[in-house]
Amino acid sequence: PFAASLAFLGIEQKPKLVKESESATTFRNLLVRHGGSADSPAQLISTVVSEYLSDVERARWERGHAPLIVGRDREADEILDTLVRIKGKAPVLIAPPGAKSTIVLRAVQRALAGEYPQAKPYRRALERAHWVAITPSRLMALSSAKNPAGRKAAVERFFDATLAVEKKEKIRIIVFIDDFHTLDGEQVEALTPYLDADNQDVSIVGACSADKFSLAFKDSESFVRRIRQIPVVEFTDAESLRILDEAWIPRIEAHYGVRFSQRARTPLLKLGAALHPEGGKIDAGLKMAIDLAIHKLRRADAGAGPIAVEEEDAYAYYKARTGYPVNPFNPQELSDYLQALD
Repeated sequence: PFAASLAFLGIEQKPKLVKESESATTFRNLLVRHGGSADSPAQLISTVVSEYLSDVERARWERGHAPLIVGRDREADEILDTLVRIKGKAPVLIAPPGAKSTIVLRAVQRALAGEYPQAKPYRRALERAHWVAITPSRLMALSSAKNPAGRKAAVERFFDATLAVEKKEKIRIIVFIDDFHTLDGEQVEALTPYLDADNQDVSIVGACSADKFSLAFKDSESFVRRIRQIPVVEFTDAESLRILDEAWIPRIEAHYGVRFSQRARTPLLKLGAALHPEGGKIDAGLKMAIDLAIHKLRRADAGAGPIAVEEEDAYAYYKARTGYPVNPFNPQELSDYLQALD
């Protein structure tokens, strides 16, 4: 699921959002209330939406579980700034793995909390906005035929339904499309008129990597002109480790009853990236820290106090997971092993 994949960085409550959400109707409930027939606009939207992002975030905030996301306000604000543009108002994150969903979540948080200029263009676009996530493949649930015409019609049905619900309820619907590059030619052709027409004004946020974006849309100049690409730079190792130290390690220690020494924290990013290459640096380091905490719990004496996690524990766990006889990141240990083989 979208939310489960996010690298949440700590927890912080913001009373402002809780107050605002008390009178807010969830978008899911709004669609249920106006569901009607299978072809009703509300039902068409429900069929395609994979997650109700603003509903989920409001619920987290009310429970005191809203994640604090560190270091992504610039990109989140660029998303909000782009959504209020007259032209080129479809922001697409060009981001490394592990960063896209986190940044979109931060934009949702800032929009719900009213953390944007209180000028009319921002309030019009964001004050009564509901954020949802879809994928290009889920759009095909509205296709009447598995051919180019059917794929185009599916996009048109969904966004026509979105416009109809917006008009009826006097709200905005912001649609996040992850894996934006998987939109096929027919879907791109159908979506293009919705991006800046005065009478078909939909709000879309996309995300994909730079190489996939260039390859997917190299022949769609008119589509690309309607998009504003937002480049996302991955954190440096030092920045990533600082975020883990400040936001995640204390939470892991409290949850699992462990204590990471300072030296044990240093290899988390490096070993995590080797074991979990599918995400970004922070996500990989986070998974490594959780893996290591659980590994130590399994081997601790019952009733013991906080369990110490040392640097050698990190490398021992890595060797156990990979089957390496020595620590490949220790030049001396690796050299001694190779000499012994000779």
